[in-house]
Amino acid sequence: MKKSFGSFLFSAFLLFPLLTFGNSSKTVPAEVDYSTAVEQLKIYVSREMEKANVKGLSMALVDGDQVVWAGGFGYANTEQKLPAQADTLYQIGGLSRVFTALEILKLSEQGKLGLDTSLRRSLPGFSIHSRFHGAKRVTLRSLLAQHSGLPCFFSQGMWEEDHQSLEQLVDDLREEYLTAPPQTLYRYSYLDYDLLGRIIELQTRKPFAKAMRKELLEPLGMETSTFQMNPFLKPWLAKGYRGGKEVPPIYSRDVPMLGMVSNADDLGCFLTFLLGGPFEEEDAFLKPETLEEVFEPQYPDLDSDFGLKVGLGWMLSGQDIEGAEMTAWQDGSFPPYMSRMVVLPHEKLGVVFLSNSQEAAKLGNDATARALKLMLQAKTGQKLSLEKPKPEKPKPVQIPAEILDSYTGLYSAFGQATPITRNGDHLTGKFFDYQFDLIPIGEKLLMPRFTFLFLFPIDFPQFPLELTEVDGQQVAVLRGLPFPIPLLKITPPEIPEAWKARLGAYSLDDPDEQIVLSNISLEIRNGLLTAVSKLEIKPFEFKADHLASGLLPVSDNDAVIAGLFYGDGGTLHALDEDGQTHIFYSGYGFTKKAVPQGTITPSPTP
Repeated sequence: MKKSFGSFLFSAFLLFPLLTFGNSSKTVPAEVDYSTAVEQLKIYVSREMEKANVKGLSMALVDGDQVVWAGGFGYANTEQKLPAQADTLYQIGGLSRVFTALEILKLSEQGKLGLDTSLRRSLPGFSIHSRFHGAKRVTLRSLLAQHSGLPCFFSQGMWEEDHQSLEQLVDDLREEYLTAPPQTLYRYSYLDYDLLGRIIELQTRKPFAKAMRKELLEPLGMETSTFQMNPFLKPWLAKGYRGGKEVPPIYSRDVPMLGMVSNADDLGCFLTFLLGGPFEEEDAFLKPETLEEVFEPQYPDLDSDFGLKVGLGWMLSGQDIEGAEMTAWQDGSFPPYMSRMVVLPHEKLGVVFLSNSQEAAKLGNDATARALKLMLQAKTGQKLSLEKPKPEKPKPVQIPAEILDSYTGLYSAFGQATPITRNGDHLTGKFFDYQFDLIPIGEKLLMPRFTFLFLFPIDFPQFPLELTEVDGQQVAVLRGLPFPIPLLKITPPEIPEAWKARLGAYSLDDPDEQIVLSNISLEIRNGLLTAVSKLEIKPFEFKADHLASGLLPVSDNDAVIAGLFYGDGGTLHALDEDGQTHIFYSGYGFTKKAVPQGTITPSPTP
């Protein structure tokens, strides 16, 4: 059975334990009595873990310069009946960028780097193609805040055990293209932090993992955290689980973005530094104003960010805690491990959540929010609702047919082009094999509706689609998730004859073991040049039998994946040489298959 639409959206971001408390937790006396909050949190987490089949997790609660409680739930290893504890190690995935960012800020504070200087000055040898003439520069600040315009990833080899170094990755990027003008929009990018990691290597003259250990983690008192697993620490790493089954370990090239291993004890210690102020003057290595800048919105009020706010390594919108002035958060996935860290900078409260189960993604969001509300109640005396408010179901409204017709067309996000058409008094479409209706609930607001088993309509008012414009382009913005998802409306351009000549089937020249591409072809669909393929990403157990990426030719040799979101904006570069056609994308090479004599070439799909 397919996942629900809500589950699908949630898993896009990211993509029956024995519950023990006594010997796996510790409490430090604090000025505020958090004992009731901790006990209520334990009851909630234990109940929700069992519902979601989460095998193990660890948490830490922080108030200012104190870890007021840290503990574990369930199992770090189900086979050995090893309980999860505060010192259990987990892969923390995207939380790693918080620490890479902090080391860059430290080097900047020391005068070794300038956040607003050109990346080319900070990273000798860096080069990338750009078609955005007169655009702003790629700077370290734009990398930290993920507004660099760099591609989201360099796909070839990113999950292989035997992968290239950060130095080699910089060399590989010379053949790639910017996906957007720098400093114009947010786009989640592994490469932003890979390049920051390479800068750290050059500045410290140490390999990245060793530099982070010596220059940042040890001074912070994070005794067992590391960017390089070693045999001594391996027994402390929780086993990973998906669907209740143990998952073999995976590897990542993008270590500065994804590769840190840590535990609730160390991350709690880190939050005491972040929220409690710097160490004693003689030990301080970051000024208070530097720490404050971490939580200051970068590139505010960009229309193309659709209200999203980003700090330096932290997200500043997408989660609001009732009773708090502002919320900063970051999460991570290193399949199947899930992590989340949320802080209330003004109230000096923070929470850490780490799990060894992929099913813990939603629980991480809910448990950290509940923990902070319970702590706020204890600290301030506020009475806060601990339950999520149920979304009110709005009444459908009648929209004139001509207005609905103006919303129809091809839309693209995640590199996928989908037609949205009018069906009577509403719109309908299909995205990643999910058929949906869009019911008008305002002149420029639509509510997704799915029909279960062809009989039972299910509405999702919590995920409204807002019609708007940015830079003269029509965009449908999906709301209700931690960050907005813009679907760009595409007007198919005229396809150059050079690209029409390249239509047909292709083979992958240099396959890797973890990302499997097959059934590759260039076609024309709905008047749009389209790359069609079958994709499997083994670390995420993700399979898509039919991906259709809309392409916008920008020259006879280059075409861009249409869209404004994750995976969009990448360039396919074509080369016709010695009677063969080659296409290059994100490190991969593809060669057009020869058509056997006598074969009738099918006409392009209308």
